[in-house]
Amino acid sequence: MMDNKGFSSSAFDIPPSKGDQLPTPAPPPNKRRKLVFWALRYALTIILVGVALFIPIYTTRMAVDIEEDEPPASKQYNNLIFFLFLWLLITWIGTCFVDIFIMCMPYLFRVLAR
Repeated sequence: MMDNKGFSSSAFDIPPSKGDQLPTPAPPPNKRRKLVFWALRYALTIILVGVALFIPIYTTRMAVDIEEDEPPASKQYNNLIFFLFLWLLITWIGTCFVDIFIMCMPYLFRVLAR
């Protein structure tokens, strides 16, 4: 059978046998080293930002001088830095878990496809 360019397509329609396929080589050591350094840099970034967000939470956790006759709005304002950084830390941790889960998705689908 001839296609529009004059090449026979019947020889290309035959799938290669298992003996014809080459095994996939292991990644070179330089690529492994880059992957390890990337993982260490990623983990270090997560930890450093988490610690930087945790320091204001730790220092302001007991810094509340609330009198009984104060209105509730002033109580919330006294703890503003604590709650702001608590919200940022929870958001940071959740975002990191979602990012790690998203990075694992291709490998999960690859395992399920086998």
